[in-house]
Amino acid sequence: MDTNLTTKKKIFFVDGLINKSASQTFTFIEKISKEKENFEPFFVTTKHENMKWPYSKIPQNIFRVWKNGTYVRNLYSFFKKNNPSLIHFFFELRTFGTLRSAFKFPFLLFLLRTINTKIVLTIYNPFIFKKEESWHLVENIPFNVPTFIMKSLIHLYVKLISGLSDKIIVENRVVKSGLEEYFRIPENKILVINNAVAQEKEQISVTKEESYRKKFANKKIILCFGVISPRKGQSNAINAFKIIEEKLPDHILIIGGRLSPEFQLYEKQLLDTIHDLNLEEKIFYLGELDEDEINVLFEISDIALFPYHPAIYGSGAFSFALQYNIPSIVTSIDTFKEILGDDGGFFVDPNNDKQLADAIVTLSTDLKIREEIMNKMSATSKLRSCDDIALKHFDVYNNVLK
Repeated sequence: MDTNLTTKKKIFFVDGLINKSASQTFTFIEKISKEKENFEPFFVTTKHENMKWPYSKIPQNIFRVWKNGTYVRNLYSFFKKNNPSLIHFFFELRTFGTLRSAFKFPFLLFLLRTINTKIVLTIYNPFIFKKEESWHLVENIPFNVPTFIMKSLIHLYVKLISGLSDKIIVENRVVKSGLEEYFRIPENKILVINNAVAQEKEQISVTKEESYRKKFANKKIILCFGVISPRKGQSNAINAFKIIEEKLPDHILIIGGRLSPEFQLYEKQLLDTIHDLNLEEKIFYLGELDEDEINVLFEISDIALFPYHPAIYGSGAFSFALQYNIPSIVTSIDTFKEILGDDGGFFVDPNNDKQLADAIVTLSTDLKIREEIMNKMSATSKLRSCDDIALKHFDVYNNVLK
């Protein structure tokens, strides 16, 4: 890469997973940068051959820098050569590949501090959840380490990466309060910027749309899409579907999403449950989907389910539902209450499969309630336009670079 790219302030986005919200935000930042003329944005990601840009507007400046396990050395060398004004990391545990690789991240931040650059860190999940007014470490962290040791390690880890950053961005106030109260991160260091929601639908593959419509002809589709994890509640969706199977005989359930290696046993449990309940003709487990397939499914689905459990603090999948304005059923966790407001969504208890089943029946049969939910979701979507979210990021960058 040419070291004389520009005389503007150079902003480098780093995201190994290229989630859709981050890609949308970057795309609009790139657009507005051309108008403002004071920033030049670059997107830095993995060399993994399966990593594709998940948004229709592809950026001009995208660089693939590292492979799994090599990111500290590769990114440090890359940034040392290219003299960034600011680096913005979109960080979650698997940003750099495996969970174990995440524990190298503080060393990378420490090295980057030696080249006189500013660092902004977006944190998606801080490993904790709130229950009965107190904070708890999330369960199902896939390391064979005693809880009290893991608690100390995570506390140290979050304190380190926060301390080595100039500003921290989180998706909602729940995460902000968790960082302040549990990890004692200073309030003035943390900013809340919501996920961006595109205001237009994507151009979808006509071939794939026709294929899915033919495959599921004359069926009403209930979609449960998201990372395959116990905390995302796919097992609850299966149990609820069993309850409504006879009431809604023309409905099917589609489950899809990325699987991390540590949850392969959970995936097997899901498949075994579908088999044991004799629902293999009604529940379709599709696994990981490409971007065209995701957009097609959100386009043709009738209802979306988000049966999340506490410790889920954001949902890229829910941004799809907002974008496509699919009437959705969500659990009454703080994440969705903050996004939708106390009366802005169709809420159910995360531990009540019967309540989830009843909600599916209601949204399928009561057109008035269905329309009300769609109107409320449309209003929420307009508050999170990509332009507005991009401008909020510019405010952060300008303040950090003063």
